[in-house]
Amino acid sequence: MTMQLSKSLCVLSLIIIPEGNVISGFTANPTTQQNSLLAKCIKSKPNCGGVVKKDLRLQAKRNSEENDFAFLSPPREKSSSSSSSRFSASFGSEAVPENQRPTNEYQELIRSPLFDWATDETGDKGLGMRLLITYAAFFGIICWPIAGATFVMDGYGLQKFTAANVGSLAVIFALLVRLYTGWGYIGARLKSKDIEYEETGWYDGAVEEKTKTELARDLMLYRKDVAPAENRVKSFTAGVGALLLVSCLAMNFSMKAKPIFNEYDPALLQQLRADDFAADVAATQSGSRPTYCGNRYYTAVANGGQGCD
Repeated sequence: MTMQLSKSLCVLSLIIIPEGNVISGFTANPTTQQNSLLAKCIKSKPNCGGVVKKDLRLQAKRNSEENDFAFLSPPREKSSSSSSSRFSASFGSEAVPENQRPTNEYQELIRSPLFDWATDETGDKGLGMRLLITYAAFFGIICWPIAGATFVMDGYGLQKFTAANVGSLAVIFALLVRLYTGWGYIGARLKSKDIEYEETGWYDGAVEEKTKTELARDLMLYRKDVAPAENRVKSFTAGVGALLLVSCLAMNFSMKAKPIFNEYDPALLQQLRADDFAADVAATQSGSRPTYCGNRYYTAVANGGQGCD
């Protein structure tokens, strides 16, 4: 009875099934006990050797292919977060310092502030939301107060808004350019057949050629993780750049439609003599009063502000 049970378990363990699949209510998950029974079966049952050897050869081939892929792929570490796990260290290129190996530089990049905004885990929607929040923060906290201090007169709300908008978009554009240069640098390092590095400093640079395995690993990493992020940042940079250009044109148009004057600039006084439109705007802004009435110093110079009452 015990021998028949062992044979049954042996036959069950010989069925090569991908781990985790379910057949007839059983989950295929080879264990140490099954491996032990398999060895006993081979030793005590010579007539099942043909099937055993065939299945073992198939399993060995699968393991070999998996090991080859694992060799191409850098080792990965488990992460408690919902995002996909990433490798923690690279291999190969022993002559290159660890912090200058492209795969380690990639790891350092995604751990740096803001650069993980462009990853596939974040996606287009996540990157757009982060940029929008950053834009709103700069607009409300920094750019709008500065614009308000510049356009202090009434009736300059449009000019104030366009100026604050240009300032906020300029910050977002600079941020995207920085993201693109970082991802582009890592992408170029991964695609290159050689690794340029510094042994001890900038004065002793060297070049290490990648092996076929290292190049295959780096190209796989580039195509899977870096290229999508690089293209995503490039698209957003182009879009924000176009918005910034349109905003600059809108600000220029609003300033020409209702310019702001420095009443005490001698060059402006010369311009007002020949430009009736500018003279009318200046008169409207001053309320048909002498322009020195708004300044205590020039009011005192003008004998106490004649005509200001």
